[in-house]
Amino acid sequence: MPETISLNAYLARLDDLLAANATDEVIHHCRHILKYTPKNVATYRTLGRALLYSARWDAARAIFRRVLGVYPDDYVAHIALSEINDQQGQGNEAIWHLERAYEQEPNNGDLIDSLRELYRKYH
Repeated sequence: MPETISLNAYLARLDDLLAANATDEVIHHCRHILKYTPKNVATYRTLGRALLYSARWDAARAIFRRVLGVYPDDYVAHIALSEINDQQGQGNEAIWHLERAYEQEPNNGDLIDSLRELYRKYH
């Protein structure tokens, strides 16, 4: 008999796999989940992170844009899109997304440092 697991527990296991750098496995599982729950934003967020970690920039960008379509102030999506745009040399876009993340967490020291670094790099 197959094991029954809640979606939250499943996604937590996928986070553990991401931490172990098993990005292809996470991508496979996320696509499986999305067949049955195609509107689950948390799954899209996890899929986007796996694509980002495996440097599949265009696919990750598309996924995180979907997340922002549902939650325009999504912190994780803005951080990820900033990183993707920075990797592709699109400084203005990278800064814009990091500024949106900063609006969500203005007291985050690491975020402030990253934003300063982007300003130095692109201005």
